[in-house]
Amino acid sequence: MRIKMKTDNALNTRINYRSFLRDLLIEKQKKNQKFSLRSFARLIAIQPSYLSMILAGKRDLSEELAHQIAEKLLLEDQATKKFITLLRLEKASSAKHREQILSELQIIDPEINTNRDLSIDDFRMISEWYHLPLQILVQLEDQPWSEEWAAKNLGITTHQVIQALERMVALEIMEWKKGSRPKILGGRVSVSSPFKNDALRKYNTQMFEKNIEALTEQNPDERFTGNMNLAFDEKQLKEAHLVMKEAMGKLKKIAEIKAKNKKIYHASVNVFKLTKN
Repeated sequence: MRIKMKTDNALNTRINYRSFLRDLLIEKQKKNQKFSLRSFARLIAIQPSYLSMILAGKRDLSEELAHQIAEKLLLEDQATKKFITLLRLEKASSAKHREQILSELQIIDPEINTNRDLSIDDFRMISEWYHLPLQILVQLEDQPWSEEWAAKNLGITTHQVIQALERMVALEIMEWKKGSRPKILGGRVSVSSPFKNDALRKYNTQMFEKNIEALTEQNPDERFTGNMNLAFDEKQLKEAHLVMKEAMGKLKKIAEIKAKNKKIYHASVNVFKLTKN
């Protein structure tokens, strides 16, 4: 008998099979705080070190092993089909093949978010801060496109814009020919990792530096800055994470509403420990 798994919106909307697995792990940890990555590996009958490398994007799953994992987790047919299709999406051999698989995914799950969740290895290529804002900039269709215009808007050189576009073409995030407006393939890019990572650290550090620059140079009506000091225990912190994810989701929905003369903003929510171990 297959068990229908209770899932949250994050599980229903991710576009990467690694994120799908991470969300399943998180769901089990919500029910049992002692449930670890090692427990998850034991449940699906693979080595913890191998599972860790899969979640970090350093190793790939075979379709045969993916079916085995789905059986061990007692996923219902719909969830299994989605998991396997997400796996095929990452292994797609061309942009056209990827678009076909995305169409299949949207039939399986009409609410799926088609943002592309890059592997950590891929993200290293585009970890300079301006790559992800550039992906949004090309979608402002009410404004005329040129590489020089994009460079001026982001405060970088035209050469940097061209290099960034070439990298995103190589990763099949975009289609682009010099002088034409780039076309986004498969939704906007997102990336996450449960482990420490140099590429993510680099990107976040650059954005913190931009935040400091904004505090100095921008007027209060051009930005929002709020902070407070709070005390949490481990269980409360997990609940706070969910609140912040919900808030970021609401910001994204506001940004998706069509409007003229849009500018690119960076939104971040940071919670870090002040007391020492």
